[in-house]
Amino acid sequence: MSISQSIAVGSLVIAGLVICAAPPQPDSTDDVDGVFVDESLYRFPTRNVPRESSAKKTLVRGTVVLWRDALKKRGITSFEEFDKLVAIETTYGQLLPIVPDWRGRAFFQDEKLRDREVELVGYRRSDTSTFQVLMIFTFDKDGKRQYTDYWCDICSIPMYEIKPCDCCQADIRLRYQPQDLPDYITARMRTRIAVGDHMERVLATLELWGAKEWVFARYPVIVPTPGQTQADIDAAVEEFKKAREADPFLELPGYGLPNGLVIDVHSRERKLIGITKHILGEHGKADDRKETGYTSLTYNGEFILGRDKPARADD
Repeated sequence: MSISQSIAVGSLVIAGLVICAAPPQPDSTDDVDGVFVDESLYRFPTRNVPRESSAKKTLVRGTVVLWRDALKKRGITSFEEFDKLVAIETTYGQLLPIVPDWRGRAFFQDEKLRDREVELVGYRRSDTSTFQVLMIFTFDKDGKRQYTDYWCDICSIPMYEIKPCDCCQADIRLRYQPQDLPDYITARMRTRIAVGDHMERVLATLELWGAKEWVFARYPVIVPTPGQTQADIDAAVEEFKKAREADPFLELPGYGLPNGLVIDVHSRERKLIGITKHILGEHGKADDRKETGYTSLTYNGEFILGRDKPARADD
């Protein structure tokens, strides 16, 4: 091969490397004046980790548990490699592993923070299915919310994990302070759900409002009929389980809201199609009556059910 041919081949190789290494450039209208450009559309993304600022602070409610124990409850066998991991099990049964950083590390160290109801403010990351804790709220015996951290009585400084005081090296203690949720969380609670909303949004909103499962209805109650065998019943339950795999929003439990309102949310094809209100009798127990026909639920300091047509009471 001649020198000129070698130079030409080398130039083509270098040009090829340059072409392959450089991601497609956005049009002149993209990424201008701070407009976000979806780099996942590029053949070669310039990053594959979301910006810190792209993750919004959110609130989750539930109980922090050991990961291995949570898996065992779900019939999943695991070994000692999972012993030190913890997760928050949300009120709707989802497991979110907690990142052991400056704030989340306390749940790995302190048993007193686990296996109790908590509210956590932090970053819920869809790309990793993890939760990064920023604020911890627990509840006293009367159900009052308490901001929770650690405290040095000598130096009067807060700390966020179990260790000697950063200043005087003395022991610290777990501290509970009555405190409301931050404004940026409560402001987003002033919202509504309505017919047509996707059920994932409906349940996320109910969780944000502090709704609790009121009646457990994970599987249907099947009343045997004359001539029906146990095999028939088992087959019906299995059929329902398969239906739930296709649509996880079938036969949801009732939900009790903080003001005492109890509702059922009904769905079809993963979208909300109606809301039913339970009529409670003495001592807050259901008296088997319900009001149907509601199409929305709004929270603006109080919960307000809305409907397109007058509700009717079903006995």
